[in-house]
Amino acid sequence: MTRPEAAARTEHFDVLIVGAGISGIGSAYHLKEQCPDKSFVVLEAQGGFGGTWRTHTYPGIRSDSDLFTFGYRFKPWMSAPIATSAEILSYMGEVIEENHLGQHIRYNHHIDHASWSSEEKRWTLRVTRSETGETLHFTANFLWMCQGYFDHAKGYMPEWDGMDTFKGDIVHSQNWPDDYDYTGKRIIVIGSGATAATVVPAFAQKAAHVSLLQRSPTYFFAGQNTNELADLLRAIEIDPMTIHDIVRKAALYNQLQINNRSKEEPDVVK
Repeated sequence: MTRPEAAARTEHFDVLIVGAGISGIGSAYHLKEQCPDKSFVVLEAQGGFGGTWRTHTYPGIRSDSDLFTFGYRFKPWMSAPIATSAEILSYMGEVIEENHLGQHIRYNHHIDHASWSSEEKRWTLRVTRSETGETLHFTANFLWMCQGYFDHAKGYMPEWDGMDTFKGDIVHSQNWPDDYDYTGKRIIVIGSGATAATVVPAFAQKAAHVSLLQRSPTYFFAGQNTNELADLLRAIEIDPMTIHDIVRKAALYNQLQINNRSKEEPDVVK
């Protein structure tokens, strides 16, 4: 049986959003705009917004896709299409401030348990406030999961024979030490995805040698960090929202075409 004093500390919302990253902030914006009569809260385990852009601090961290499509359709992107994490965090901060979303976000709130009751038609969550260790309780009619696919507490680290006797440093990109100096080191990067595409050019600036160890090849389009269409429209002083809308649609169209052709004519695309 729930004690009266515990029940009194339970907060209820129509919608409870998990995570204050790109998805969580976007969800909060659309919920506020499209369902102004619904109450909602965003619970974020970290000490601030940003999600992956707050968790990851490895050298050269940047987006792996263009911000015209990765960003929000309602907020014009005004810079180069591939952005640094600092630029993305600044962009998200503007979204929060301009739309008064800060009042709906609770930072340092870690969800320990969530359960659904078909009888009551609601979610019940047990949450720990990390600053104080206090246990809080929330209920919600709808639980909106925007926590992403990272384990922000600990990144996946595979094990292989010889790790315990390796005399060099083994560093996980998600747990990058702030004071780590790789100047003059010989580095092997394991994996060939978005993180590798970011850290290899950064490492190459100061390391003695960098090798990329990959299981399967990743293909890249080589080019400058510009969008010619966006630059042209800006030059003739089209308003930013119209530019963003046009360039966003063009980028989505181009991505669809290359995706379709990759399936229909893989050898040609390769």
